[in-house]
Amino acid sequence: MKWPIQQKRDFDINEQRRQTFLQSQKLSRKLQDDWVTLEKGHIR
Repeated sequence: MKWPIQQKRDFDINEQRRQTFLQSQKLSRKLQDDWVTLEKGHIR
């Protein structure tokens, strides 16, 4: 399927944003898990 250049560009930009967002979500979740683990470690 052929897209107009502008539309394709917009799509790429949105896809990039989505990927970045997902990455940051994953990262913050991992950080939270690490933090919880750390906290538990300190309590013991």
